[in-house]
Amino acid sequence: MGLFAVVVLVGYAALERLHTLSGLTGQIYHQPYLVTNAVMRLRDQATRMHLDVMEMLHELMGVDAVAVRLEGLEAEMRVELRVIQERYPGDPVDVRALHDAVVGWSALCRDIVTAQRDRGGQAAFRMMGLEHEPRWQRVSASSETLLQRVHHQAGVLQERAEEEMQLIFRVGGGVVLVIFGGGIWLAWLLTRRLHVSELARRHTQSAFLEQATLLENLVLTATDLAIGATDEILVVRICNPAAERMFGVRMEEVVGHTVWEVADRFGVQRARVDTLLGRVAKLGAELFETRHATAQGERIYEVRISSILDRSRRNVGYQFLARDVTEARNAAMRLARSEEKFRMLMESARDAILVADAESGLILDANRMAATLLQRPVTELIGMHQSQLHPPEERERYRETFHAQVLAGGGFVTNVCVINSLGARIPVEINAGVIRLGEQRVIQGIFRDVTERQQAEQALRWAMDSLTVEIAERKRVEEALRQLNDSLEKRVAERTLELERSNRDLQQFAHVASHDLQEPLRQVSGFAQLLARRYQGQLDAKAEQFIDYMVEGTQHMQELIEALLSFSRVQTHGGPLAEISCERVLDQVMRNLATAIAQSGATITRDRLPDIRADSFQLVRMFQNLISNAIKFRGAELPRIHVGVEEIEGFWRFSVRDNGIGIAERHRERIFIIFQRLHTRATHPGTGIGLAICKRIAERHGGTIWVESEPGQGSVFYFTIQRL
Repeated sequence: MGLFAVVVLVGYAALERLHTLSGLTGQIYHQPYLVTNAVMRLRDQATRMHLDVMEMLHELMGVDAVAVRLEGLEAEMRVELRVIQERYPGDPVDVRALHDAVVGWSALCRDIVTAQRDRGGQAAFRMMGLEHEPRWQRVSASSETLLQRVHHQAGVLQERAEEEMQLIFRVGGGVVLVIFGGGIWLAWLLTRRLHVSELARRHTQSAFLEQATLLENLVLTATDLAIGATDEILVVRICNPAAERMFGVRMEEVVGHTVWEVADRFGVQRARVDTLLGRVAKLGAELFETRHATAQGERIYEVRISSILDRSRRNVGYQFLARDVTEARNAAMRLARSEEKFRMLMESARDAILVADAESGLILDANRMAATLLQRPVTELIGMHQSQLHPPEERERYRETFHAQVLAGGGFVTNVCVINSLGARIPVEINAGVIRLGEQRVIQGIFRDVTERQQAEQALRWAMDSLTVEIAERKRVEEALRQLNDSLEKRVAERTLELERSNRDLQQFAHVASHDLQEPLRQVSGFAQLLARRYQGQLDAKAEQFIDYMVEGTQHMQELIEALLSFSRVQTHGGPLAEISCERVLDQVMRNLATAIAQSGATITRDRLPDIRADSFQLVRMFQNLISNAIKFRGAELPRIHVGVEEIEGFWRFSVRDNGIGIAERHRERIFIIFQRLHTRATHPGTGIGLAICKRIAERHGGTIWVESEPGQGSVFYFTIQRL
């Protein structure tokens, strides 16, 4: 009986150990497997974000389409993060580090999309160059850390399970000596549990292999992105099919060869390869353009080389990404030629030609004949509303006619009067049509002076009134009228054909001009900067100074183009008007200008601000422009700025008061005109467009903007917005 009790107790203890081991098996197999899969999927989604953004920057995918795809990928990433948070058995700090890195990476991708939409490709590329590497390294490092610790914890649990197995095996062996049948049953259980433990190990390994296969498939299936990678000793280990097609090589001609051997094949000097790799090792990445002769002619490639780092942040190789940008560069050249042709067409026309925004009615362009007809310089015509071309008492009627024609679309011909700068009324025939420039609809009109024709018609009427009870004279006059009418009709037909031809040419230009308008400037800027970097220290001081002037000039032109696009988008890209808190708007402005406020020692106070109906983004821009100007144009004292508001006759009147250098009375209207500056860029940098944008924003909200100021006494900028 005593021996039987011992056997029962030992068997019971073995069953308890088996029950504990069953729980450990679940921890070894189920949780690490789920966490590992979730982390690898998370990295895959972050990689797809990067590829989508790169396609947007190279204009292979629209901004809106990329924004939608990023939202979908962010939703998937949130699901994976929840799985990791619920299943990860280790320190929550590890999960928090991965969460913060992924959120930062998603925010960068969204910021790049916003920069592309609002400020253009140059700003988006600049943001990519500054932020991409450090944020991606944080994602890579935190995910690698988490995978290592999951693997380590799974190993610890597996060792514990094996110890439990050994203990049960020893106990089971003793029981076998006492009760052979019970021993056989216990041995069967031991074998089964050991089999489950082995399955757990295999499944964990399979998860890693599955994700590695997924990443390999992404590289192999990339259709328009050539991908290559080297190991630590600069031997090429990866060359995807896209690289084979793009550069006309076979994988076996590249993989297994050093980068110098591959460079020799393409005629690239070893010194250049060494210089590029040295810059990448120092900076982490290098972006440049190169040309390569193919059977189809010379192709232009954009190449990005970046370092590959291991878990200890040691450089273990290099990654090469290349994209064919030949078509984009050729399109930019065609655009430049089309723009030159359009300008020649505009200036060689014998009639006045004006182009106006279809939504706002503001004149965007005009030729010299328009300046002659209206007795105004082209610079004065640009920015005027088209209704201002007509006599004051008829402007409202023409404004309504303008909107009706825009809604109807197509082309139309009408006879109206325009008024020149001297107040003289000129009868004109307008042949106009609505066309599209990219996302912007414009109306272009050809204005023909018909003063002579009307005088001829008036003369004909007088002749008809003076006709006599005499038939011969009547026939003579009728014949003269017929001949004159025939001549006029012939001239009208000829001019109509000419106008239709001009209209077609303008529409063709509008179609071409809607793509890659800024690409030539980006190319000049890129090559100028490349020239400055490549030959730094090799040229004399005057040559380097010339290069600096070239870089500075292209950068300034880029800033002007971006500023002009920003100015034009106030009306066409504005958000919906909704009820917003001005307090929150000003809080956002204070955060945006925190660095400038701290560096200048400015003190900013405010009244209690109301809730209004407005475009939140544009109102932030309004306050930010006015407050940053108050800081920029400060006097000897520390800046003191006060934001006030008061209610007047159905409007909110806001004010921004400062103690700066002030503005002379003769300049108070000029400062709201686009690109008008009172100071040089050397003393006060900027584009001269901030207050013009403020004026447009105020007008879009049904209000206006003005300034009261005296030199040396500070300024008060007022703007009004309609009340709710």
